[in-house]
Amino acid sequence: MTRRRELLVEMLLDRGRLSVEEMAACFEVTGMTIRRDLDILEEQGLLTRTHGGCVLRTPHVPELPFQEKEQRHRDAKEAIARAVVGQVLDGSSLYLDTGTTCAMVARLLRQHRRNLRVFTNNLPAAFELFGAETLEVVIPGGVLGRCSPDLTGDIGLTRLLEWHFDLAIVGGDALNLITGEFFAADLATAALSRAAQRQADCAFACIDGSKFDQRALAVAGRLQEGTTLFTDGKIPVVKRRGIRKLGTKIILVRKNHQPRKQG
Repeated sequence: MTRRRELLVEMLLDRGRLSVEEMAACFEVTGMTIRRDLDILEEQGLLTRTHGGCVLRTPHVPELPFQEKEQRHRDAKEAIARAVVGQVLDGSSLYLDTGTTCAMVARLLRQHRRNLRVFTNNLPAAFELFGAETLEVVIPGGVLGRCSPDLTGDIGLTRLLEWHFDLAIVGGDALNLITGEFFAADLATAALSRAAQRQADCAFACIDGSKFDQRALAVAGRLQEGTTLFTDGKIPVVKRRGIRKLGTKIILVRKNHQPRKQG
C-alpha cells in the first residue's frame, strides 16, 4: 500500500466518512487519482464507495459459540476484568452481563470483593460465584440460548425492570468509536443489556480492542455520561476526544500493568 493510501485510511478511521474533494485538496492530487485509490481500497475491503466519496467499511460480527469466544483475546479480557473488579465497591448491587469477559469478572469478584448482590443471566458467571459466602446471586430467568449459556427473553426483561442497580457491568461484540454505540450479536442479549443500563446508576463497558470499528446485529448500549469504557485497544486521539465529549471515561488496560485512566 502506498503512503498516500495509508494516510487516507488513517483519516477515514478518524472521521468515518470522506469526500473526494477534501482528499484531493489534502494530498494535492487530482480527483481522478483519489478515485483510483478508493477503487483499490474498496477491492481490499477497507471502505465502501459513495457518491462523491467513501465511508469506512465496518463488517457485521457473527454470533460465535461461547467456547470459541472464551479463547479469543483471553489475555486482554483478563486484564479488563482485573481493572473492572478494582473499581467495584464492596456492598454494591450490580448487574453482570452475558459474555466471556463478564464471566471472568465474576471469577475475580469472588476472590476480591465482599457483600455484593449480583444479578446475572450469564450462567457461567453465576457458577463462578456459586458457593461464595459473602455474595448473593440472583438469576432473573429466561430461555437458554443456542450459542451461549445465557438466559434471555421477556421473563428476564420483566424482572430486570423491578430492580435498581448501583452498577451495570456490560460487554459488547463490537464498538463504533465514532458514534459510541456498542453492539451484541443477537437481539435478545442486546435487550437485556440495554434494560440493565437503564436500571443502573452507572455502567462499565468491557470491550477489548479487537471489537473496535465493527458492527453486530443489535445496539446493546452507547457510551455516554455515567459510563466508563474499559479496554486494551488503542483509540486514536480524535476519537478519544469524541468519546470524552459524550461524557464517557476511558480506562486503558495493559497486560501485567496497572490500568491507566484516559479521560
